[in-house]
Amino acid sequence: MDDAAVAALAASPLLAGLHTLQLSNNRITAAGVAALACSPRVGRLIELNLNHNVIDAAGAQAIAKSDRFGSLQALKLEFNPLGDEGAVSLAAAPLLRQLATLDLSCAKIGATGGLALAKSPHLDDVGELRLLGTALPPTVSAEVRKRFPKRVSC
Repeated sequence: MDDAAVAALAASPLLAGLHTLQLSNNRITAAGVAALACSPRVGRLIELNLNHNVIDAAGAQAIAKSDRFGSLQALKLEFNPLGDEGAVSLAAAPLLRQLATLDLSCAKIGATGGLALAKSPHLDDVGELRLLGTALPPTVSAEVRKRFPKRVSC
């Protein structure tokens, strides 16, 4: 599935009835994510799985700025090149307050992104934060583990 297909899905009335949207292992970029993030039909989604795509910081920013994901509880962005900039955008997003699960494993996140997540005021209630396969320096990893004891994998 590419961005054009995601845009078509985002415009479909059928999307409004879904609780889980599994779009992993595709070629979705920031443009496809922006189409979803702007759709008035994603409000009932509980889980959004975008693992293994090519979503960069601009895609993370689209999710972070969206007010359409009112029911979202699980956001999975594993194996996407979000980078520190993407992690910083997500860390600043009030959307994170409602998440039980945030998976940013293997998302090319380093010290800056890790620290932003560790200091985010919006992650107080996250049940599981996955940062496996990231390039967090030991000091940052320790800070993340201290902030989220028993709730983080990194």
